[in-house]
Amino acid sequence: MAAAGLHLLMDKHADHFHATLALRDVLDEAMDPPRAFTALDRLVEAIDTADDGDVFFSQEALAGATVEQAQRLVDLLSGFDVHVILTARDLARQISSGWQQRIQGRQVHSFTDFLTAVEARAPLADDFWLNQDLVAIAARWSCAVSAERVHVVTVPPPGSDRDVLLRRFCAVVEVDPAITTTVEASSNESLGLVQAELLRRVSLALGDTLPHVRAGFGRVGKRYLAHGILAPQGGRPPVLPRSLANWCEQTSADVIEQLRSAGHPVSGDLHDLMPTLSAAPEPTVTEEELNESAVAALARVLELRHEELEELDALRVRLRKQRQRITELASGDAAPREPRAPLRSLRRRR
Repeated sequence: MAAAGLHLLMDKHADHFHATLALRDVLDEAMDPPRAFTALDRLVEAIDTADDGDVFFSQEALAGATVEQAQRLVDLLSGFDVHVILTARDLARQISSGWQQRIQGRQVHSFTDFLTAVEARAPLADDFWLNQDLVAIAARWSCAVSAERVHVVTVPPPGSDRDVLLRRFCAVVEVDPAITTTVEASSNESLGLVQAELLRRVSLALGDTLPHVRAGFGRVGKRYLAHGILAPQGGRPPVLPRSLANWCEQTSADVIEQLRSAGHPVSGDLHDLMPTLSAAPEPTVTEEELNESAVAALARVLELRHEELEELDALRVRLRKQRQRITELASGDAAPREPRAPLRSLRRRR
């Protein structure tokens, strides 16, 4: 896309995330690295030194920006004709995904409690609606750039060609999708209902330990346990129960009508925002299912820990030999020999 004139401002996902946290005034010295506090300055530098063409900045946490925060980013982009792209998925999938992603983020409310709160727009679901109320998000950003510059790109329904979303996005940024090359993307790991409930109970058991996803839990709770151990188990996904079907369909129809009335350009079809609902029962997880998942998880933890200890043992042996060699060289007792590769971590076997 850079060859077509679309340049990513700053090239690291973490930079976009930290700059967004700075824009939203939620950086915390107890949780965020020192580099995060310079992200906004580096964003300004990237804007000032941007090559000719279009520039692109992407971070899902921008959805929760206030009108003032949105305007702040637009002001930083003075000199550019600013457009906002809002990628939208149907509410049923978004609710289920939102719960298990929040469990990976150290929250501890049950799926049933979360569903009840979302339907009632209760305080427990404030964070969900702040980031998922499409009409409100589009309206806040419209205050900064006008409704005609807030583009809605709809995610196609399940089973669609995987290139459909790329083509819809490229239509907005005016890049021919045929020139793009694709690589294997990193997976945004989802958990099954049983696995997410197990992680939720682990978080409850932690109590005050590792209280925030950006302060330790993200490394061992989310990336190690959730992504590395629980996600590969698969499992039936959390889905919206039939008791919420009518509410979800009516809410989605209202969203579609309001987005259409607001005059936002749409790439795709607003009808894609209508949920495809199955006759799912109320979500339940048995203790037997939890025990089975937990035992399998512990077995995998032991396997990985064994591999890690083998790596550490091998590194200790190499380090000991390196130290011995250094001592010999320092005393003049060592005979010259061919140089070896520098000490480095061994690649983990999968």
